[in-house]
Amino acid sequence: MVGWDAPREAGNPSLGAHQHRGMFEICYIVSGRVEWWVRRGSRKCRPDVFVVEPGHVFLTRPNEEHGGVDSMLHPCELYWIQVRLGPGDRKVMTRLRQGSRTFQGGEAIRAAFERIVSEHAHRDRWSANAAGAALRELLALICRAQDADDTADENGAVSPAIRDAMNWMVAHLAEDFGLPDVAEVAGLSLGQFLLRFRREVGYTPADWRTLQRLALSKRMLLRDADRSVLDVALASGFASSQYFATVFKRIVGISPREFRRRHSARS
Repeated sequence: MVGWDAPREAGNPSLGAHQHRGMFEICYIVSGRVEWWVRRGSRKCRPDVFVVEPGHVFLTRPNEEHGGVDSMLHPCELYWIQVRLGPGDRKVMTRLRQGSRTFQGGEAIRAAFERIVSEHAHRDRWSANAAGAALRELLALICRAQDADDTADENGAVSPAIRDAMNWMVAHLAEDFGLPDVAEVAGLSLGQFLLRFRREVGYTPADWRTLQRLALSKRMLLRDADRSVLDVALASGFASSQYFATVFKRIVGISPREFRRRHSARS
């Protein structure tokens, strides 16, 4: 199965817990940002959560339970494919099982997806051959991207200084601190800190802090049903409820009140 989606409203369609029996699922994010989770063991195991950026691939393996955080698919554009590999694909299968789950993709991966979808949408007697060839190319590109990501992990792990800064920010999310304060925790000049954080983490410190504050605010909205949006905004480090609502809507796709209402309705 293969497809293209571009939801414009968070949660429409919804993305609850599901599995793909015997199949790998490969998604390529063209635009937007998605938050997905994967449970690698029994339901007693805590799921791993992934924030997937544009230009990145997200991979789930056969029979893994997965879904959208809070059962939502956020506004985005993405290609996806579900594929069952056979005995002749052992090398590819091993690479997909052992490699990273999310990693940098590229225009070649997007182009391969486009060709596969196009051959399904506009069929002629050669479409099966063309789609099969494009699928083989896509799988090779995915494996190469995983190889490149493994090399990057070996050479670009988060350093102790940046890890200390990240831990400090999480512990002080509700406080009004500046980035020079965090640079001091890391023992770096502000310029060095900004450069190294972006290189090692993939976000600017300010963007990463905003994502952590949003994650905290979502937990508060769901856990404390009687807590006001203003209180949640201030407790998670936002200066005002208006600014909080603006950032929440821009990144999550719906307002904090709508987020709480939808989750309550599902519950």
